[in-house]
Amino acid sequence: MTNLFRISFTRLMVLLSLFITISCAKNKELVSYDESSLTHLLSDEHNLEDLESSIEITESNELLLLVPDISLYSSIVEGRENITEYEYFYEMKEFNVPIVMTPRVQRYIKYFTEKIPKVTQKWLDRANKYMYVVEDVFLEAELPSDLVALAFTESGFNNHAISRVGATGMWQFMPSTGRMYGMKNDFWVDERRDFEISSRSAARFLSDLYKRFDDWFLALAAYNAGPGRIHRASVKHKTDDFFKIASTRTLALETRDYVPKFIALLIIYKNYLKFGFEAPKSTPLFFSKIDINSQVNLFWLSEKLNIKFEDLIELNPSLKVGITPPVKTYSLRVPYGRGNEVLDLLSKTDKAERLQYTLVNVKGGANIKKLAKKYGVSLSRLKDINCLDGNTVLQSKPLLLPISKYSDKDMDKGISKLLNKYTPKYYVVRSGDTFIAIAHKHGMKTTSLKRLNPRIGNVHKLRIGQKIVIKSR
Repeated sequence: MTNLFRISFTRLMVLLSLFITISCAKNKELVSYDESSLTHLLSDEHNLEDLESSIEITESNELLLLVPDISLYSSIVEGRENITEYEYFYEMKEFNVPIVMTPRVQRYIKYFTEKIPKVTQKWLDRANKYMYVVEDVFLEAELPSDLVALAFTESGFNNHAISRVGATGMWQFMPSTGRMYGMKNDFWVDERRDFEISSRSAARFLSDLYKRFDDWFLALAAYNAGPGRIHRASVKHKTDDFFKIASTRTLALETRDYVPKFIALLIIYKNYLKFGFEAPKSTPLFFSKIDINSQVNLFWLSEKLNIKFEDLIELNPSLKVGITPPVKTYSLRVPYGRGNEVLDLLSKTDKAERLQYTLVNVKGGANIKKLAKKYGVSLSRLKDINCLDGNTVLQSKPLLLPISKYSDKDMDKGISKLLNKYTPKYYVVRSGDTFIAIAHKHGMKTTSLKRLNPRIGNVHKLRIGQKIVIKSR
């Protein structure tokens, strides 16, 4: 492998020339750069470990995302060369999206194949579970199938990936964009994490962006930075060539790197054996879909039918608390061939047994002491199941109250563990605190903090010991 990555030859060829010729996928006009730009290109190198150290890790030490605003270089002039040491790799495969080889693309190929090959292999393994579903969705939407590789760039095909700014799921939708494309996010579900629903939304979003820009590089950049920012950059530089725009500092480094990173990962994905990776160990997810018309507790279902709870959640990753939502009809995925068995079980059980809990919707500010007494549940158990610190519910939400007939302490712990991931974080007011100071302390605008705390009437009259929601998950 090491012989394949001789960057020194490419550098030598660049040094012998005073110009780098850039030609885009549509053979647009050529652009050249002067010698000072070339010198900067070759000298402005940073250690690849800077990027590696910025990788986000989950509680289970699983790598989620390459933090996008850290790059291999602080800045770089993009160039397109006619001959590269990777050329014979990708010439042997057909692509249905534009492919160009630039120094940045080469660096990302080197990074993903040499610096973090174990991570890349893990992404390839995980992608194999979902690839056929995503490809079907994209083909149905009449999109180039190679765009599926964008999920590597976004999350490594991780349905549970969360960025530092709140983007979630395989396609890393922000809450606002998720709502725009019809994905629900409430107490019960976050459809940004559903591999099928989110892929359909991503396909619609990409289609809309391509219709606007008529260029896949600009459309991909807009997926990352937003269409408005890309449009303004295009107008400012009077060009619709992404690489011309990326050669300036108008766009954030994250966005300038976004397209090269996508190209690198697409090349690797379509040639992974040639790059020394193994065939994926995982198998595609096979499942049956059934429509159910009442809520079902997946902990109960897994026990009744001897199906691993983890398998049910893997098939239904949008479910936040392991219980289907209270909707008229819900499409539930179950292991392939088990659909009729599940439907038969549900037809023979009542609502209470299928749910295992009594659901009570409470408003913010409600005291749960009376509730616990009314339903014959100990206060401590009610608080433990629902991840409540005190006796007052700060935000309106459903509460789960155990039914004595179906009491199961292990199930309580499982529910509580899932709920804890989505429990809001609070700040306790101290002497001298002000609302605006609390907001700024946690990197928020006062308007954003106010939206998280609608019950606070007068933000200028805070009480010592009062709980302020600073993060709603």
